[in-house]
Amino acid sequence: MSLISKLSRLVRALRPAAPLALLLGLLGPATAASEFRQDGVALRLVALPPDAAGRVRGALEIQLEPGWKTYWIDPGPAGLAPQLDFSRSESLQAFDVEYPVPRRFQEGDLTSVGYLEPVALPFEATSASPDKPLVRLDLLIGVCREICVPVQASLTAEPTAGLSAQAAVAAARAALPEPVPPIAGWTARSSPDGRSLRITLPDASPHDADIFVAAPAGWSLGQPRRVVLAGEAPGAAFDIAIERRPTPAGMPLAIAVLLTSGESARLSPSLIVEQP
Repeated sequence: MSLISKLSRLVRALRPAAPLALLLGLLGPATAASEFRQDGVALRLVALPPDAAGRVRGALEIQLEPGWKTYWIDPGPAGLAPQLDFSRSESLQAFDVEYPVPRRFQEGDLTSVGYLEPVALPFEATSASPDKPLVRLDLLIGVCREICVPVQASLTAEPTAGLSAQAAVAAARAALPEPVPPIAGWTARSSPDGRSLRITLPDASPHDADIFVAAPAGWSLGQPRRVVLAGEAPGAAFDIAIERRPTPAGMPLAIAVLLTSGESARLSPSLIVEQP
């Protein structure tokens, strides 16, 4: 399983939400096709034929119109995290979805995390039978301009080796953060009062480093705030407020930390938080 796929699973239930099937039902039926358009956004689903290992790769293209935005898997208090359901696909299993590096933007007094330009989400699945596979995706995403609207669609894609599909999948995968193994030296510690976390990254640039953090179900974290390390210690450090936590409060916590610095990005998908 890819690192960002683990990140996606880690934060899928970050905030309490109605099941996707219920939300889709409330929004009304959708017509299945490989493309979908609504004010502010156009969607396209593509997939490639199985490779020698039986893997099917594809991408969900989200073409945002100028001035529109959509959200990352941990969107902040104002956004709607993407809900992607591939369970109705045929002859495919074990879907993993990956996400490119997001950015922060203001929505009123709140800070959200997502994308202000067109974005593509690559995915990978495994052939479950020798039958011809078919990708079916039921989705619910939020797109916003002056107001935010939910976008519901049911998309299908028959795997094809066409140049357009190959180019779409290649471009989507090229935009992903660098996959790396667990990063030695990265630490996350809870404050003695349990109200904040400090994340220390000794190999990060103290000048242009930034992080995006996602927590598992029941936890809600604020936006990272850079802090100055005592004694001019190398690297960068960030404090993050714990806005909501499950009970019992002392349960172990693993977070996903996405570090950006200049044009590079690295992900630690399961950094254990040390408790006081």
